[in-house]
Amino acid sequence: MIKINSRNTHAFSCRNTAKLKSKYNFNLKIRFIQTVSQFVNNPFIHSSSLKNEIHNCKFSFAQKFKNISYQYNCHNYFVNSYSTYIDVNEIGVQLLPEDIHYEVFGKNISKIAESFGKTSEKNANDESKSPQSSSETHSNIVNLSKEHLKRQGLFNEGQAPVYNELYAKLNIKNSSIQAKNIRDHFKKISLDTYSDYLSLAKAFVSSDKPAQIPSSEIIIKSGWVRYVFDQNSNTYSHESVIGIKEDALVFDIENLTTLSPYPLLASAVTSEATYLWISPYITGESNSPNHLIKISEPSSKKAKIIIGHNISYDRARIFEEYSYTSTLNRFIDTMSLHIATSGLCSQQRPIYNKVSKILKDENYSPENSIFISKFGKMASVSSTNGLKAAVKFHNNIDLDKDIRDTFVTGCISDIRENILPLIDYCTNDVLATLDLYKTLFPKYLKLCPHPASFAGMLIMTNSFLPIYLPQWESFVNTCEQKSESITKELQDKLVELALLAIECKDPHSDPWLKNLDWTPFKIKTTKAKVNKYGKILPGGEPKLFKNFKKYSKDELDFLTGKPKWFTDCYDFESKKIIITFKQQLTPYLLKLTWLNYPLYYSKNFGWTFVVPRSQLDKVDLLSKNNSSLADLSGLNESSEDDIFRSNLILIAKMPILKFTSEIENKNYEPIPASDTENYYFRIPHKDGENANCGNPLSKNYLSSIENNVLGSSFEISKEAIQMNTLTSYWVSVRKRVIGQFVVPMNDKLKSEHTSSIKSDHLGMILPQLVPMGTITRRGVEPTWATASNAKKNRIGSEIKTLIRSPTICSTETGQKQSFKVVGADVDSEELWISSLMGDAQFGSHGSTALGYMTLLGTKSQGNDMHSATAKILGIDRNNAKVFNYSRIYGAGVKHATQLLCQYNSNITQPDALKLAKNLYLKTKGVKMNSMGFESEFFSLKENDPNSEKEKGSLNQAPELQEKNINNVDTKPKKRQFWAGGSESYMFNSLEDVALSDDPRTPVLKCGIVDGLQAKSAGESVSRI
Repeated sequence: MIKINSRNTHAFSCRNTAKLKSKYNFNLKIRFIQTVSQFVNNPFIHSSSLKNEIHNCKFSFAQKFKNISYQYNCHNYFVNSYSTYIDVNEIGVQLLPEDIHYEVFGKNISKIAESFGKTSEKNANDESKSPQSSSETHSNIVNLSKEHLKRQGLFNEGQAPVYNELYAKLNIKNSSIQAKNIRDHFKKISLDTYSDYLSLAKAFVSSDKPAQIPSSEIIIKSGWVRYVFDQNSNTYSHESVIGIKEDALVFDIENLTTLSPYPLLASAVTSEATYLWISPYITGESNSPNHLIKISEPSSKKAKIIIGHNISYDRARIFEEYSYTSTLNRFIDTMSLHIATSGLCSQQRPIYNKVSKILKDENYSPENSIFISKFGKMASVSSTNGLKAAVKFHNNIDLDKDIRDTFVTGCISDIRENILPLIDYCTNDVLATLDLYKTLFPKYLKLCPHPASFAGMLIMTNSFLPIYLPQWESFVNTCEQKSESITKELQDKLVELALLAIECKDPHSDPWLKNLDWTPFKIKTTKAKVNKYGKILPGGEPKLFKNFKKYSKDELDFLTGKPKWFTDCYDFESKKIIITFKQQLTPYLLKLTWLNYPLYYSKNFGWTFVVPRSQLDKVDLLSKNNSSLADLSGLNESSEDDIFRSNLILIAKMPILKFTSEIENKNYEPIPASDTENYYFRIPHKDGENANCGNPLSKNYLSSIENNVLGSSFEISKEAIQMNTLTSYWVSVRKRVIGQFVVPMNDKLKSEHTSSIKSDHLGMILPQLVPMGTITRRGVEPTWATASNAKKNRIGSEIKTLIRSPTICSTETGQKQSFKVVGADVDSEELWISSLMGDAQFGSHGSTALGYMTLLGTKSQGNDMHSATAKILGIDRNNAKVFNYSRIYGAGVKHATQLLCQYNSNITQPDALKLAKNLYLKTKGVKMNSMGFESEFFSLKENDPNSEKEKGSLNQAPELQEKNINNVDTKPKKRQFWAGGSESYMFNSLEDVALSDDPRTPVLKCGIVDGLQAKSAGESVSRI
């Protein structure tokens, strides 16, 4: 598939290089330093025959390229080299056909070349530094790129290019490009479509703010009431209206969550008036709380900007939004504006909370003072996302949210009794949101100036999901019924296991059951009152202790003599024994094993597994004597296969847990402390070897169950585990799915909805989308954006299939309208864009290893990026994708180690760390100083101290390389570069952006939040 980028390699790359250089202060001199250093100092050449070559290669290349100009006359080179269009570059990448290329990228070549030639006038005008022709320089760069690709095992001299005649013959007439090039196209269509809304949004920032309505002026009337303050008479006037008259407003609704998702109160503020909406259910005019809010007058055809904090929630209560044709309403989310400018990433949030607590408690201990000095500045430019926190941070306004609890825990009578204070609360929120908007929107436009960024927010908050109501109701009911049925059957099986356990004659010798409390249940009574002859006096019969009176005689007969762990599971309401998968005793009843060894729960280390010392000690002895693994066959007569032996070798690498033998110690555990026959090991956790496993039957361990790492020899236990797997997805999403606000649709939507829904009705869901829900401005939606792909063994996983394209009949024309659901996805978009930034240093597509793998790599040949990572780590290709994307987004070795432990339960922490380091060395490379940064690199002599210093950095110990990988120096004078890896060029380009004074994205020129700026966060977080 042709990537819609540049054509002819150098026309585009010269322009791109110039633009990137202008933006990110690229320096061709540094780029050549990176290029030569990277392939001559590649630390991953395993062939011994090449090591001597690499040792000497550095100086031969320095000599060969000592006269390469750092800047050359791009204009002359362009004219001489591109009189004829070429649609395949020197690396073998097929480019756009000529006509399409010029339509996409424009034909104004001279200005591009001229701007490139002026990027460094000092070097460009110094002819003494440009002895070679531009074509010769280009040839050297191409050869350098090919050598780099060969070192990465990707390029063979003379290989045929990947060329498809069908792409070469593409002839697109009357394309939809609306400007002279693709860059201007997106700017133009954004402004053409949304410039009116942008003007409204800007004008509203400087508009007047209406005064707070006194409670004495509020009238309790259903629907909208418009309040206007007359400054001349110093009085309020009010009128009932159908909708909001003005074209820009701040809007907020309140509902009673225990009653209905439909609104009960709403408030809106414009530049001219304040509006209040009261549900007819509050005033007693309607018996149903199900009423939507009309936001506009029926005759209005004006564009309208509606602003709110988490506006998608409020939008879902607007009458007009439930339509298959787009309305003129567009929405701005102040929570998104806050997140995009002053939000926190997930790693910063606990740091921010700790800083806030220290400041609030005024606890300035030495340790806390150090913490504040390190993270205080970052916390001072950020805050959490709630309206109260955001308004306090940006506007220094304190909001009183106490009365809001009435909407959460109260009933309709509470609402009616406190209607005036609740209206006051609602209008205060709206006015505070207006203040927040006036502060945030100009800041957002400065941080994200491209009109497409603004347009994207409006588009995302205008989405809807059509469904077929009978199918939706059937889906929810079926999932509930199946889940309840399986849960009941599961509980029955667990009770059956419990009854079997009770019958065990010697539970204290069972490796699982011995860990349960076998204290028998005994009835305790008061002492009988007797006379001197020992006879019980009237009324002196023994009586049950108070805590036994709740039991009936039958219950006491059933429970007496049973062990404590069993009687603790007795439920008085249902009069049954209830055991679930969340209880601590369940793994014992299931007799779960990890790598075929029994489990034990430690209060200090969570769930562990127990291995006989006799087996593990022999493994350790064999490893010390370098004995063969075959010698392990005598360890266990019934487990002589390779799996048993490999498991022991794996376990031998894991840290043995230590238990205190001091009885007085609060961490004392009698069973493991006195156990001299076994070793105890933590069950691996996705967060690393020091994290505890809280429940081995949680969803984090589903893959371990499927791979038989976690299992049981009991057939009934295996069935129980499989049944739990079936319900795991539905249990996790059930609350969100049932909580979806589904509105029935008729041919003409009515303002009131009854509980009865006709079978042929369509329905609609307005997703609760936060258009910029992360600091990277990614949209977030808790249900639909995280929905799983359908799987047969996951109840409810088919939820995405419920979105249906409707066929409706227009009430105006009577004509039928049919809709289609269209999906679009750019394959490996992030990798493609980032690889382009690396390729720009060579001026040619596919000229770096990452670019080559992205454009020419294939799954079948195993030379694409995901296959390469899978091969390095020894994992599945699909899992390798997670490693690649997380690395591109700045995740380090620690995160990769945790992922390996998560995907492979059999791997130890040291082995995972070793693999992760190897991955980063082969992809990101190692850090090295820029040789010749302040002098002529290409004139280095063999005995130059910088040369030895550089060579040492590439051959340093792995632990030092690991330190380099995680260490980014933000001071420009000490800037280092990545080298030796398949992605080194790309990461150098990204760091040029990230470490600049004002880092911005290449196309939309969006900046990053204040809390991630180097001036605020320093080295505490990655900005890539």
